[in-house]
Amino acid sequence: MLSSRHPAGWLAALAGLYWLTGVGGPGWGVLLVVLPGSLLLAGGLAILLLPGDLRTPQLAAVGGAAGILLGFPAMALLDWGNGALATLLSATGFVAAGWVALTREPAVDDVPELRPSVRLAAKAAIDEALLSSMVMVPVARSDPALAAAEVSRADELFSRLSWIEDPASFHDTPPVLESVEIDRMNRLGLSYEHLRYESGFDPKGEVPGRERWLGYAANHTAHAWLRRHSDAERPWVVCIHGFGMGTAAIDLQAFATSWLYDTLGLNVALPVLPVHGPRAPGRRSGAVFMLPSILNAVHAEAQAIWDVRRLISWLRSEGATRIGVYGLSLGGYTTALLAGLEPDLACAVAGVPPSDLTHTQDRFGTALERAEEERRGIDWEATRRVLSVVSPLSLSPLLSRERRYIFGGLGDRIVPPSQVRDLWLHWERPRIAWLAGGHVSAVYERETKELLEEAFRKHLVV
Repeated sequence: MLSSRHPAGWLAALAGLYWLTGVGGPGWGVLLVVLPGSLLLAGGLAILLLPGDLRTPQLAAVGGAAGILLGFPAMALLDWGNGALATLLSATGFVAAGWVALTREPAVDDVPELRPSVRLAAKAAIDEALLSSMVMVPVARSDPALAAAEVSRADELFSRLSWIEDPASFHDTPPVLESVEIDRMNRLGLSYEHLRYESGFDPKGEVPGRERWLGYAANHTAHAWLRRHSDAERPWVVCIHGFGMGTAAIDLQAFATSWLYDTLGLNVALPVLPVHGPRAPGRRSGAVFMLPSILNAVHAEAQAIWDVRRLISWLRSEGATRIGVYGLSLGGYTTALLAGLEPDLACAVAGVPPSDLTHTQDRFGTALERAEEERRGIDWEATRRVLSVVSPLSLSPLLSRERRYIFGGLGDRIVPPSQVRDLWLHWERPRIAWLAGGHVSAVYERETKELLEEAFRKHLVV
């Protein structure tokens, strides 16, 4: 590993300088160069001057991505030679940002050694650019004072009612789903069904944030996308999407449903998580999943489990005899939680799963931000206790070890290997695939498909 004061920062900084000084054009042309130039320059300098800040590669990554995209109009509208060179330098700065991110990642016990490469650095840079977009365009507003007050009240309540001691008792068994509405759809060359049903979820009356959660009117209706064969008894795989997803166009592609449906011959159900997709109270899918207070995450995960269990009950009433669950990212977290509450699952595959919902704040928060949070009264230990009622690390899986599967990316910048490792250890070291990839690239890796095929052929396609 190289020093944390990484010289690759110069590559991003020089790419930014070239955009700002060498590509310019008349009039509005200057607008074309400011975005990639300023982001690359700022990101490169931040890498050089703030070696202890894990977030600095994000600016360079998003600047590099912007430079690659804007390089083509720069070549066409301004100067072909300068535009081409700026595009090449942007790609170099983009990869440099990912390389810096990888070399700053500490080694983790029980995780294979990370071996940086240009290809892996590019995959890490994609994750960094995505993280940057979340920071620069926040999905919702946080309310630290509200969060602190709700966590304090919830911590006392959950302890008094023994939910922290026995998290399973926090989750009620939902009624069997009997009434659904189904529309047949055909988009993007895929035929599928859009299933809707009343969720029926009502947060426990004393839990803080209940009225706010019930105020999200669109969230009262649960949705799922289905691809099913005429054979009602054919095995099903329930695919649970990640944060910010929840639309048919994205979910059907991300889970490679054509492969699951056509090649493996499985029926496929893709539930929409609470406050995502058509259930979102605003335009941004998942915006209020964890904001303005972490109690939203408690309600969201409790409802996610409730809704998926109701969907599974309907699948069984339709004749399903074997049902597996496969989740990505936040969906991997939900899959792992579901495995501790839903009996008789054929298998569970947790893909790039976080195992601690407060980890992002710990990982990317600065000392200044942490001091401000403490000043506002946020108690992170109390927050973890409250979140334990919806944590997969608090429950023992109900399916045998050989039916549990995990995959994680060695270059993942959104859910780092330590998070995946913690779930793997809690699940008693089941079959795991470590990918030479990042978070976004995980579903496209060869090792991912091999693990999925092994799990589904062994436990579903029998």
